[in-house]
Amino acid sequence: LAATLTGEDIYRETALPGAVLARVAQSHLRVGTFQVFAHRGQNAELSQLTQYAIDRHDPGAKTPMDLLRAVCARQADLVAAWMSVGFIHGVMNTDNCTISGETIDYGPCAFIDDYHEDTVFSSIDRTGRYAYSNQRHVIVWNMAQFATALLQQLDDPAAGVEEATAIIDAMPGQIDAAWLARFGAKVGLTSPGPDDATLIQDLLTLMQNDGADFTNTFDALARGDARDQFVNRARFDRWSIRWQDRLCDEPAPQNTMQAASPRVIPRNHRIEDMIAAAVAGDFAPFDRLMTALADPYGTDDLDLMHPPTKAQRVPATFCGT
Repeated sequence: LAATLTGEDIYRETALPGAVLARVAQSHLRVGTFQVFAHRGQNAELSQLTQYAIDRHDPGAKTPMDLLRAVCARQADLVAAWMSVGFIHGVMNTDNCTISGETIDYGPCAFIDDYHEDTVFSSIDRTGRYAYSNQRHVIVWNMAQFATALLQQLDDPAAGVEEATAIIDAMPGQIDAAWLARFGAKVGLTSPGPDDATLIQDLLTLMQNDGADFTNTFDALARGDARDQFVNRARFDRWSIRWQDRLCDEPAPQNTMQAASPRVIPRNHRIEDMIAAAVAGDFAPFDRLMTALADPYGTDDLDLMHPPTKAQRVPATFCGT
């Protein structure tokens, strides 16, 4: 909601202006909240917490497994939404995974510039566990931990294992469906089918091979000049023929694409410039970026669309940034 300066310095690597961060969410319940009580064997408190979560987020749920099913659906859609705009959370541990399905505690997050599915920015992620493409796998693991915690409160936990396993096993398919819907819209398809996943993946492969900018390529696709984003334009041309054939039955593909693909994202180098200026007392870069991000799909501040030069690249992000 807000970052309010305290007027005092804090000391990390250097002295920096201190501030209080105010956050707003439907609740701050996380998978980790449930794990704490499960780990301690506090089943009465775990049951009380589960009922509170149901009342707050899913009043139609009747059982802990109903809650699990609802949270899995929200998380599947959330991760697909992240991926559709090139967002990398950076630290997807269970304590940063909300029951409400909202993005929270994303300290070392970043957005992809040139597309690569294994992109990592977080300075603490040395193995790529939370890489862009791994987010769809980590969220399933997180939900499995949620299921394990929920099962403990049952009178016969073993009896619920089969249902919980089926819910978790269904989640990759939910993510695939949500991913296809969002990326389908990014290429102008209102009702993408299974065969369209290949068309989309082929485009992403072209982007990865050519180092094409993720955000700018999809924006250019909507505006009819995506060819300029590629080095191997002949390969893009061949893909484009297939794509144009697929769009024949779409009533307004350009509108669909523009509504699904932001023009401006908070790129790392812009954030670094903003922070450096703010530390020096100049909030103009912050105000400019925030104005653009208030309407990322329709902004006309095209200068903010430029990807970083080699000298401007920020390869690592940190918790607390």
